[in-house]
Amino acid sequence: MTVRGHDAVVVVAAHERERLLPPTNDAVPFVTFMESLSVDGLDLTRDRDLGRDIAL
Repeated sequence: MTVRGHDAVVVVAAHERERLLPPTNDAVPFVTFMESLSVDGLDLTRDRDLGRDIAL
């Protein structure tokens, strides 16, 4: 978007953006999308994080 020939930014709430855009049914879960990229050596597993030990 431009204003008087200069770049401009418009801030819109996420729910308003969803309302304004046409509905799409092609949403893919993030992990599925990453796996579909066929990037060799990409490890999408996560270690269970139990937090840090702290002394009180």
